[in-house]
Amino acid sequence: MTTSNQGIALPIGTEINHYRIADVLGQGGFGVVYKAHHTHLDEQVVIKEFLPVELAGRHGQTVAPHSNSKQDLYSDCLRRFMEEGRTLVKLRHPNVVRCRDLFTANGTAYLVMDFEDGLSLDQLIKVLEQQQDVYSQVQLMHFLIPLAQGLAYIHEQGVLHRDIKPGNVFIRRQDGSPVIIDFGAAKQNFAIASQSQAPFTEFYAPLEQIEGGGEAKPTIDIHAFGALIYRLVAGTVGPKAEARAMALVYGSKDPLNAVSEVSKTPLTAEFCQLIDQCLAFRPDDRPQSMREVLAALEKIAGKSVRADHANASKTPAAEQLKATAKPTKQAQPATNDSPSIVFPTKWLAIIVALAVLGVGGAWAINELQQQRVIISDNERIMAERRQADVAAWGTANSTNTIEAFEQYIAEFPEGLYVEAAKSRISALELEAELQRKLAEQQERDKKREQEERDRLLAEQRERERKAEEQRKAEEQRRKAARALALAGEMVSIRGGSYTIGCNLTSGCDSKELPTKQVTIKAFQIGKYEVTRAQFAEFVRATNHITRAEREKDGSTCYAGVSGREPFWAYTSGMSWRNASLMGSGQTDSHPAVCVSQLDAIDFIDWLNKETGLKFRLPSEAEWEYVARAGTRNTYGVTNNQESLCMYGNVNDSTALPDGTFWNSKLSCSDGYAFTAPVGSYVANSFGVHDIIGNVKELTADCWNETLANIPANGKAHTSGDCTRTVERGGNFNTSPAFLRVSYRGNPGTAFRAVHTGFRLALDN
Repeated sequence: MTTSNQGIALPIGTEINHYRIADVLGQGGFGVVYKAHHTHLDEQVVIKEFLPVELAGRHGQTVAPHSNSKQDLYSDCLRRFMEEGRTLVKLRHPNVVRCRDLFTANGTAYLVMDFEDGLSLDQLIKVLEQQQDVYSQVQLMHFLIPLAQGLAYIHEQGVLHRDIKPGNVFIRRQDGSPVIIDFGAAKQNFAIASQSQAPFTEFYAPLEQIEGGGEAKPTIDIHAFGALIYRLVAGTVGPKAEARAMALVYGSKDPLNAVSEVSKTPLTAEFCQLIDQCLAFRPDDRPQSMREVLAALEKIAGKSVRADHANASKTPAAEQLKATAKPTKQAQPATNDSPSIVFPTKWLAIIVALAVLGVGGAWAINELQQQRVIISDNERIMAERRQADVAAWGTANSTNTIEAFEQYIAEFPEGLYVEAAKSRISALELEAELQRKLAEQQERDKKREQEERDRLLAEQRERERKAEEQRKAEEQRRKAARALALAGEMVSIRGGSYTIGCNLTSGCDSKELPTKQVTIKAFQIGKYEVTRAQFAEFVRATNHITRAEREKDGSTCYAGVSGREPFWAYTSGMSWRNASLMGSGQTDSHPAVCVSQLDAIDFIDWLNKETGLKFRLPSEAEWEYVARAGTRNTYGVTNNQESLCMYGNVNDSTALPDGTFWNSKLSCSDGYAFTAPVGSYVANSFGVHDIIGNVKELTADCWNETLANIPANGKAHTSGDCTRTVERGGNFNTSPAFLRVSYRGNPGTAFRAVHTGFRLALDN
């Protein structure tokens, strides 16, 4: 294991999910590949660890993004890796690597595959080249057909490989059969984050894969399959897709030479044509499925094998083996002046390579015994046809018209230069299109001066329009700022779930039952109850008349009067402007009282119109969630009655102006017998003041006798008796029994009293 492996890879001996790391097989920009041992099944496997080095790094054993800014992208790429893994574990084909397990650990994911004993095709090619030998056509078919079968299978399962190349085709030691490995979909997904790691291999990837966008089709893999064969027969890779695109744009010859011009081994015209078709620049010009490619290969292979065996029968086996004992050195393709040569079916280099792998090679020697050099009448005919093909191409090329190239294609539909002719046709069509556009441009130039005048006039009008919009927007901002000031400070409440209702073992009112799990979405709530000063600004801006002030019979606000029977009743002449009780009055910092739910809604509608926001009354589920502040305390802020005076204005030992006290008073003293200025007491753990005591608070819910049907999503209950609403929280003279956070009142929507106010809520 190299030093660089030690910097990223897990240490040898590390155990994850019953697998012990035995060796590091490789690593790159997308992850690390390990050889591992299953500790229970006693077998070797290969594990691919997702670790995109440009997004994440290893900290101990854990993989984590380099920064918070890369967290979302890393998570998305990891999710896509998992999706690909779930797809691959369903594939079952003898020429596709078997993915047997997928799991997450250490902040990342791992894909477990069968361990295949052998070498990559890329490594075998290097052995071949060191021996200065080449593949024969028959020899190619031994692994191209199984390889095409594997690709056809995965395409029919709705999967694309995206990175077919010699390095991703494995040759088994046991029988020399090919195995497709290392699918490239996860790399494709990672490409959006990478500055240096390409999700494809140049030359093997067509332009539509490099550019991205659109629907990915099997023609991507078909192009790569053709490029793999090209590499095998030409001994090198071809030009990049971008170079081919530029040649097409500028009307130049396609820099990718026809296979027949570069092949170092004799190939039939049918095979050359199939490879050229797979490498066609346009996707629609390629075979559209691997089944189509496979059928063509099997047809070509059948002819090659028959010719191979027929020729073998003409030469004694001993002489044939002797003739093929030496590997052919850099064999050249057939030309018009020389006949085609068929080289040995199994060449010396592959025997050497398989010997390195530990395979006997007897099967290779058997096929060597069946080959000899032949010259056939068919090949002479092919040479003459090729000579005519070249001459016709020269004529078309010198004429350089669309008609000439179309005539060439019609005469030689399987010719050597068909793809080049198609490219020249496209280039000439593009040139004609450019000439047409140039004429159109000259016509447009005549109108340019008038268009420029129109543009300047339009710009002037746009500047005036924007100036007017800015003036109106500034005016709106001033109005909104004033209205937001009236709304008061808001507190952000995080979402969560809790159990609404009475949680006491005894003493619960039926209206507080049954308890129920409710989930609250994050929202904002007023830090304080709406004050008299805030309500007064609303009245001044709208000339609003409250329901209390509209009554003609004197029944304005529900209040207590000393010596009156009953003590609590609607009291003539009292409203939010002059609310008092037993000689105690209010200032602008006290909560607004003598307002009904209908008045509160009018206030909220005005705020929303002025600000463009969506203020509202809280639901009773939201109110209790805030009052509990994450606790199950009876009073929310505490379970201790005597400590309630710290948190709110409740029924305490503070004397009324006439020296009397409220009944059932607590022994503590909060300093106020009537309402207190908002924020006079300690806030709860959510930062909200006066949630218990001071005044009862109106909610948005319709009245229901129990909590049985209250919405589980925390929204207001909008069915039931909607002539009545729900009020929550105690007030300045409420005894402990009614200060419980679960206690529910039910005044009418028009009810107004000196002990009732409201608080705002706002959706995020």
